[in-house]
Formats: sequence, structure tokens, C-alpha cells
Amino acid sequence: VILFTNNQSKLQDESDSTNVRAKGRLAIEQLAEDIRMAGFGLPPTQGLTAIAASSLSFQSNLTDVRTTTPPCTTCPGTVAGASGDTTLTVVDETGFGSGDKIVINDPNFSQSELNTVTGTGADTLSLGTGLANNYVYGVNTSLVTVNKYNAITIALSGTSIIKTVDGTATTLVSDVVASTGLSLNYYGVATPSGVIRVGITLNRSEEHTSELQS
Repeated sequence: VILFTNNQSKLQDESDSTNVRAKGRLAIEQLAEDIRMAGFGLPPTQGLTAIAASSLSFQSNLTDVRTTTPPCTTCPGTVAGASGDTTLTVVDETGFGSGDKIVINDPNFSQSELNTVTGTGADTLSLGTGLANNYVYGVNTSLVTVNKYNAITIALSGTSIIKTVDGTATTLVSDVVASTGLSLNYYGVATPSGVIRVGITLNRSEEHTSELQS
């Protein structure tokens, strides 16, 4: 009976340890998947906005809502949007709404800016502030892209890892170790725009580490 009890205890301990490792791997994969979304739908270097030892903030088009200005018919010289304009003509306004954050980007001239939508009309977006740039079609430019984006923060808070999207918080992982439950490594890079990879260390009952390219 004693031998049976000891064996049962050992099997239970091994099972518990396996469950901890499995949960740790799942949590790492979930965090990695979220962080890989940084910058989706935005110009290069506009993904990560803040980095710290146990938190990071980034921008991403989570809902994949996007449109463009109409293709030019008399390139070059057609003006897609002039500096100061508070409306922008687009191919399709579907999916955009008042309060949305958007990035307007001309990839050929490396011009981009962040703005907000205050309203929509037929193939029109009303903007929160006037355009900062002139968007003029050139020889190799036929459209300007407009992408909705979200502001996301992933951070350690007490014994939980919290994901906040546009001010709404949800718990990604619970029961981590307070103060050391999430550690992020940027490999010597001190500014968000320079980050090319992020190392994640998740500390629950056992420590699990994963590296990902960002």
C-alpha cells in the first residue's frame, strides 16, 4: 500500500509538472502571436511605440480594415489629398467609423501620418485634423493607402499579464509570479523603432523562454 501511494504521488507530481510546462508553452505561443502583430498594416518602424522590461506597446490593424485613394487617371500631378484638407476621398469607406484611428501612407514617397476619423460619407472619410502632407501622384505613384489601426499594450500587472486594446483590457495569462512573471528582452536595443526581435520569458511555476522575430 505504501509503495502504491508513493507511486501515485510521483505520477501526480509528474502530471502536474507536465501540465505546468504545457500551459507555459501555450501562454508563450499566445504572447508571441500577439506581439508578431506589431506593425501589421502600418509603414515600417511604426509598429512598436514603447518598450520596457515587462511591457510593450504597439500599433496594428487588428481588424484588417483598409482602403486606398482612387487610382489616378492623369498621373503624374493628380492630388489625392492636400495639406490642410479635413476630408479624404477613398475607394470604399466600408468598415471605418467615427473615432477610428488611421494611418495614411504614400509608400512611394515615404510619407505617412496618423489621424482619426470623425465621420464617413459616400467614398469619403472626414478627418480629425487636417492632412499634414501633400499627397500628389507621381510617375510611379497610383494610390495612397489608408489603414485603420489599434493601440495595444501587453504588460505585467500583479500576477497577471494584461492585453489592452484601445483602452479595453483582457487577461492573457494569470497566475504568473508577481514582479518577475513577464520579462522582455530587446537584445540591446533601446528605442522601439530599432527593435527587430523580442525575447519572452514567462515565469509561472517553471520558467519558459521563447524568442521571436518582430
